[in-house]
Amino acid sequence: MSISLVGMSYAISIESFVAAIDQQTEKKGGKEKQMLFLESLHTLLISPSFTNSPYHQIFAELARYSYEKIQTLKTSTTSKIPTTEVIKTSDGTNYIHINNVDVQKVKDAVLGWHNTERSNMKVSLYSYHSDLEKSATTRAKVLRTEARTNNTHRRKSGDGYYNYASIMQWFNDL
Repeated sequence: MSISLVGMSYAISIESFVAAIDQQTEKKGGKEKQMLFLESLHTLLISPSFTNSPYHQIFAELARYSYEKIQTLKTSTTSKIPTTEVIKTSDGTNYIHINNVDVQKVKDAVLGWHNTERSNMKVSLYSYHSDLEKSATTRAKVLRTEARTNNTHRRKSGDGYYNYASIMQWFNDL
């Protein structure tokens, strides 16, 4: 389950970064100031301190996003660029789709990082498991429903740090 949760947290991190980029770009006002901001950000994201980071693939996605946003600004006649869209699912919930971010690439990168480290330690590698992703997605929906912005790992009163019967029930219910 940790791979799905980690992959999901990285996807959420990218969504947060993209939203912050969009918000800061809009605050800059005119098209020229927006382009200067995005060009500075892009230059930073492709600098050696970012490209040599363990998170270089995430920074590469953000650099690609900022570059595409610059190109869009150069060719557009307005400074307001839709980069996200809200999609309503059949169960009535909404999620935000961020254009130009390949979430599967992010998931693959995270799994690759884990497996590189596991390989270095000479332990078995992880693989993708759709049931674990389903569990992580379900947990995220529960947290969203409870309006929690983080997972504190606090359990019900009286439970230890982990109540394994409760955890097994969770998986059985799924």
